Amino acid sequence: MICELNTAAVARGSPYGHHMSVLGPKAEMPVWRQVSRCASAGNIPQPDRLLTLTERHQIIRELALPYKAPNAYRALLDLGIRALPAVRAGLRHDNPDVRLHCCRFLDRYLSADTLADLMGMLNDSDERVRCSALHTLACDRCKEGTCRPEEVVVLPKAMSLLQCDPDAHVRAMAIEVVGQFVHSSALAAAAISAAQQSDENPTVRKKSRMVYAGRPNPQADQAEALMSPVGWEALGQWGEDVARIEPLAGGVANDVWSMRVQGQLAVGRLGTRSDADLVWETELLQRLDREGLTVPVPIPTTDGRLFADGLVLMTYVEGRPPETEADWRRVADTLRRLHQLTRGWPQRPGWRSSIDLLHAETGTRIDLRKMPPEGVARCRAAWARLAGNQTSVVHGDLNPRNIRMTAGRVALIDWDESHVDVPDLDLALPHNAAGLDSVTHDIAAQASAAWQAAVCWDDEYSIKRLAEVRAV
Repeated sequence: MICELNTAAVARGSPYGHHMSVLGPKAEMPVWRQVSRCASAGNIPQPDRLLTLTERHQIIRELALPYKAPNAYRALLDLGIRALPAVRAGLRHDNPDVRLHCCRFLDRYLSADTLADLMGMLNDSDERVRCSALHTLACDRCKEGTCRPEEVVVLPKAMSLLQCDPDAHVRAMAIEVVGQFVHSSALAAAAISAAQQSDENPTVRKKSRMVYAGRPNPQADQAEALMSPVGWEALGQWGEDVARIEPLAGGVANDVWSMRVQGQLAVGRLGTRSDADLVWETELLQRLDREGLTVPVPIPTTDGRLFADGLVLMTYVEGRPPETEADWRRVADTLRRLHQLTRGWPQRPGWRSSIDLLHAETGTRIDLRKMPPEGVARCRAAWARLAGNQTSVVHGDLNPRNIRMTAGRVALIDWDESHVDVPDLDLALPHNAAGLDSVTHDIAAQASAAWQAAVCWDDEYSIKRLAEVRAV
């Protein structure tokens, strides 16, 4: 299941104040903008006063303005549940962009009171809104307590959308909801089976096959999805002047190409990650770019989305790999800046940190059940030494190919394995460039080797890394 993730709970730089307020050029900056700016800078934990309902509706109205919508949406997230009355009113707004943002908000703050509102959005005239409503209903976050959508309420409508909705994106998202009940409901299983056999869209058929109970070979399905031209057909959503140039090394999980986008060199990456996973990654890259780190920046579609059908287009980053000890010290400085900026960042959907894996067995790229028990024990012993440390986003794949340097900056590319973990996992660098003391460096090196062994198991590289982890 997928769940759109936002990062409002973490400190971030707010760009509010870059545009003129809708109150007019001589009006005082609205209090909600001042609050967003101060909270993002970490100056105050709470606003000096609660916003009036009128001020909250002001934020809702700005969701209709493309150049103000991203900042207004972040302001809603900063308000949290206090924004719910205005958000519920926004679900009835004439502008579909406003309704879409309000649906996205409910993905974070769904409650028993707003579940009926969300169900109503499944009838919206805009396919993006219907997709977003289904997205939230499929989210694991929404399955706790009274917010858990009951089968009798949600399944009939989701099945109807899967069978009859004219938009393939909506039908594909309906699979996420219907798939929750495929093991307990014969009707749900029949609906998924019918979509697998007869839907006109190959992506919908493929997704139905992958969620249907007893699918024969999910690895083969993933490989087929990457090789299929269906995902690359989404390029049209970035406009007419977009073309693939040549394939790049992208590992087994993605199909990566150099691109031309509006006359500029770019990179396209097609994979099978969930929407929630891609939301997390693209929002992270945008934040880091705003803070001055050099990273690939997601290129939006013509309607402002940062990905479509598993496809992400990003700016191309020039540079060379690190070669000298001085180069690696610059890399260490960049990594410490990354870790500082992302303290408290939420975990990537579906991922587990090294500390989580002391008790859990699986998490996206890791399945400890496939490793020999003695190897699992060694990895967990190495990770246990990290317990009690602060966490942040770690890049997770710092081979020299993923570092691009110039005289003036260090860039980090390929964030496909980034997640939240203990920063030391990033700091076991050549030449001990991060300047760790001997004990800390040993902890970092052992934990990093264990992580690389678990994430890649069981190829030649992972076996080599596991051999570096001391026996218990």
